[in-house]
Amino acid sequence: MNTSPPKKPEPRSTGDAPGNWLGGMLLMTAGGLVALLCGSCTLIVGGAAVWSTFNSSALAHPTIAASSAITGIVVALIFGGLPTAGGVALFLFGLRIYRGDRRK
Repeated sequence: MNTSPPKKPEPRSTGDAPGNWLGGMLLMTAGGLVALLCGSCTLIVGGAAVWSTFNSSALAHPTIAASSAITGIVVALIFGGLPTAGGVALFLFGLRIYRGDRRK
């Protein structure tokens, strides 16, 4: 009969689990691509909206051109800014997972 005291359960090791490392890298990659592509598209559309205020027909009607530029920028920020922010959030979350395995 074993009379020794029962062993204490060992805590789970969160050491360098390959799944966490790989998951963090995949999230950083996906988030970086989303942020890069959506952010560059937002800049292009917003820049085109501002650039269109300086053509010859827009100079004849500056108030219409200014409101058109503001509308273009707002639309670009709504449809491109939100996915860009989501991509940045994915990247930062993946970075947190990736670095969590490296801190000791």
